[in-house]
Amino acid sequence: MSFVEPESESESARVRRGRRAVAVAVGISALVVPMLGGSAAWAAKPLVVDDDGAQCGSAAYTSIADALDHAVDGDRIQVCPGVYREPLHITKSVTLVGPVDAVSRLDCFAAAPTTPGDLDTTQVAVLEPLVATTEATESLVMLDADGVELAGFVVQGVIDDTAAIITVPPAANYPVYTPAVATSDAHSGYRIHHNLIRSNTLGVELGSSGDLPTRLDNNCLRDNEWAVSNQRMQLDSAVIAGNTAFRTIQIAFEVGWSYRAAVDVTVRENVVEAGRYGILVENSRDARIAGNHVASVRERGIWISGASTNVEVIDNVVEGGFTTLPTAASGIATTLTSSNIPLARSTGVVIRGNTVSGIRATLPSGAIAGFGVAVGAGSLQGAVITGNVVSGSGSAGITLVNNNPNNVLRGNLSSDNGTYGIRLQGALSIGNDLRGNTMHGNALFDASDITDANPADGLSNTWLDNECVTDEPAGALCLIE
Repeated sequence: MSFVEPESESESARVRRGRRAVAVAVGISALVVPMLGGSAAWAAKPLVVDDDGAQCGSAAYTSIADALDHAVDGDRIQVCPGVYREPLHITKSVTLVGPVDAVSRLDCFAAAPTTPGDLDTTQVAVLEPLVATTEATESLVMLDADGVELAGFVVQGVIDDTAAIITVPPAANYPVYTPAVATSDAHSGYRIHHNLIRSNTLGVELGSSGDLPTRLDNNCLRDNEWAVSNQRMQLDSAVIAGNTAFRTIQIAFEVGWSYRAAVDVTVRENVVEAGRYGILVENSRDARIAGNHVASVRERGIWISGASTNVEVIDNVVEGGFTTLPTAASGIATTLTSSNIPLARSTGVVIRGNTVSGIRATLPSGAIAGFGVAVGAGSLQGAVITGNVVSGSGSAGITLVNNNPNNVLRGNLSSDNGTYGIRLQGALSIGNDLRGNTMHGNALFDASDITDANPADGLSNTWLDNECVTDEPAGALCLIE
């Protein structure tokens, strides 16, 4: 699927880029060589790899795989600039590090398309397939031991156009793809950081047993079809933080899905720009989506799908940016499923303190559409939606369609949207409590509740202390009590 390239860099994009450069500079620290032999105050010399001997003439190895063969748990393997066409299956608890500083200086937001050979391989270490193919069956890097660390590499070119099909219920006939980097869910405590992972069908397949915390941080994920997903792997106790995902064709960060669950995963302070979907959470427990900046995604910025419990979506910024879309977009959306596999309604969801702006576009029909916060049919019960600021949506700022009962909407500001400020629909969206919300400047009605066919006998939802001017039914929603 193609993406739409922004015509020019916005001020917000420049600010984000500057912030990321500072964050990367601060985040890079010397990689600590593990202490061996209990309390002994010494550390082994690193095993040095150079493919052609040009940058590190005294390197003992020309192949990373050879260095791995000679390594023991706790070793550090230093890889010098060059091109390394070898699949790596890492079964020892080692640190594998390339030129971190050189990779961190690369511009993740460069407008030019990624092309093979566009990097200076005298400065960076590139991992790529031995033979270019569109039917990859093997990852470039498989991390398969506790505490493996991977940093300072360019990982590229793993293309898998012919997906494998999972036939195990409930995910029958669902495709999975060969990733560029994978971590086994038989182990944990991985750290993947300061890499450029680009031009792959799936950048990172992230799995973890949860015995030790796993971190994916400060990477540039660029021009991948999917950036990060746990896909075939169970993912327990992980933090995905400070990464940049640019021009992801499908989903930038996918946490859990119907075939494999995710537990105790935090996605925070990442930047997602351009693509189809930003962050998707499905079949997950105790997930936290916090402080991310999502801009110019075509369909859903942050997406909470079914079978998820105790999910927090807090303090994120979601911005529009595309002018023409194939379908209505949503800044923050909840749905019952992301596929045709039946899933249970999500519970314990908190959507708090987010800023959603400019989710609007022209559809092929010519209509203007886009929702700030959209709660899909039957997707939420007992959720708390509070303290969000929503403006400039093509359609409603905040909308709940049918069969979303007993939710709390408090202290939200929804203004200057193309249809409604806050709208409730459907005979089964009842028992909701709406208090202290502010709605103004919305084109049709600031507040709308059409869940009750006979509102004169009392509404099926509670509206108290809401500040607004126009409401439907008239005079029923904007009262100050």
